[in-house]
Amino acid sequence: MGKKLEHRALAPAKGPVAESSGSLSRDKFLLARKSYCKLPAEVLRRRIGLTKERLQFGREGESAALTFLKKKGYRILEKNFRAKVGEIDIIAEQGGVIVFIEVKAQAGHEFGHPFMAITPAKQRKIIQTAKSFLARKRISDRPMRFDVVALTSDTPGSWKIELLENAFQV
Repeated sequence: MGKKLEHRALAPAKGPVAESSGSLSRDKFLLARKSYCKLPAEVLRRRIGLTKERLQFGREGESAALTFLKKKGYRILEKNFRAKVGEIDIIAEQGGVIVFIEVKAQAGHEFGHPFMAITPAKQRKIIQTAKSFLARKRISDRPMRFDVVALTSDTPGSWKIELLENAFQV
């Protein structure tokens, strides 16, 4: 019964959607995503409180990650690759290896370290999306790896960036 009440609380509103300035819990997002799995991610985020400011924060984080990776010698092949199973933030090449990169940006450590957000389920989704990319681009017999870039920001425009190479394996 508790789940039904939670679902009703997240039901789509008629008319314009009010934006919330509160933080979005991971559980609330997952519950809503399950309920509205047919909606585009952008619409879903708006309905459950992911504000324009938070979307902008994520975009700034990805931009900082791109700059960081280029300085580290990564050649960017594609950004925000989408497939049926999911999305990969950045696909790059470094030293002949295709690198699939997940970017996690957070304002502080209130919800734990950004690396903690890469759950086994998220890893499986990234791996499946990487396989879709390789099939779509007809790439085979190339070494690949999965990296994660964690960004934390306590003040606007200032990032602490950490790179975890080979964060997980196929």
